[in-house]
Amino acid sequence: MKNKVAEIFRYRFFGASCCGDEFTAVRASRYDIERLGFIQADQDDPVDLVIFQGFLSSHLVEKVKALKIQHPNLKIVGLGTCARPTGLFGGGDITTEFLDLDFHVPGCAPRPEAIMNALLLFKDTMAGAS
Repeated sequence: MKNKVAEIFRYRFFGASCCGDEFTAVRASRYDIERLGFIQADQDDPVDLVIFQGFLSSHLVEKVKALKIQHPNLKIVGLGTCARPTGLFGGGDITTEFLDLDFHVPGCAPRPEAIMNALLLFKDTMAGAS
């Protein structure tokens, strides 16, 4: 019997909106994304995934753009209605004006189950790419 090695995906989380509560639930014991191989990266660790919620300041957009340059295969996930250009408050938002989203989890705030589905979709996409 062949042992399967679990894939590890390092992610960085940005934002301070109400979606953070839902993402905290995803990291807690009920959903526990670590068992699926998603580990929060330290400041200087390379990352596979950036998860942001709501609006990002121009300073954080620059950080995400720098990460994207360092890691060309980096995937970006936006949580919540505010993460879209038409967002909750309408008009062009700096976040999606300068960043292309690979995955978007709709909702205000998105349910933990929806966030889990997006992460599993990311995992399937990465498995198909390798």
